[in-house]
Amino acid sequence: LSATEFIKKYRLLKFTLKGENLFLISGSYRLKEDLVIPEGLKVEFESNTTITLEQNRSIVSYSPINFNGTENFPIIIKSEDSTRPFGTVAIVLDKKENIEIKNLKLIGGSDKFAGGIFFYWALSIHNANIRMDSCTIKASRGDDGINFKNSIVEIINCHFIENYSDHMDLDFCEAIVQTSEFNNTKILNFGDGIDLSGSYALIINNNILKSGDKGISVGENSKVVIKKNSILGNALGIAVKDSSNALISENTFDR
Repeated sequence: LSATEFIKKYRLLKFTLKGENLFLISGSYRLKEDLVIPEGLKVEFESNTTITLEQNRSIVSYSPINFNGTENFPIIIKSEDSTRPFGTVAIVLDKKENIEIKNLKLIGGSDKFAGGIFFYWALSIHNANIRMDSCTIKASRGDDGINFKNSIVEIINCHFIENYSDHMDLDFCEAIVQTSEFNNTKILNFGDGIDLSGSYALIINNNILKSGDKGISVGENSKVVIKKNSILGNALGIAVKDSSNALISENTFDR
């Protein structure tokens, strides 16, 4: 679809076209069907926007989306009913493009089969340059709160709270994860705080609390520096396996 055809198809959402960019105008929206964004567009979600999704409904994009929330006016994507999670927010790109995610609150996602891919994660991004700042991922019922694949990733000042399995899964990424919180103090989850596969990562100055499995799992030939983290109350602190290497320094551990 062209940008104008896309706007006509999703009339219930207030998109405006400025130059080459599509902007979702600030407001409250309810999605009763999947929102599928085709390849070839550039999409911006403006601050002070709330999107409520019915059970199993999803946002799947083949174009980059920038989430431009602010501290006082975040972007909120949530399930209509806390007991009936929405599907996923997924971005799948053919070539690496920049994605900025600022002050996004994603609450109550799970998983979704779409476009021949099964997304097991509340937020999934494939093949991008991602900067994620001051976001909250909460109450995911899927395998992961977020899953990023084949991407260059910077995650700072984020909160991962009460997700039912892994908070974060990074597969074949180059990543920095810093000054973030992974917290399951209110529920018993069954996954890891941070799960790495085939990745190069710096994990520094994070709080990783009460994961039901590992605080940090380093697998599938990952190369990782883990420094100055508080890794408290997890079933296992750090696991390094599958021919991986980790430099572990100045961390705090406690049951």
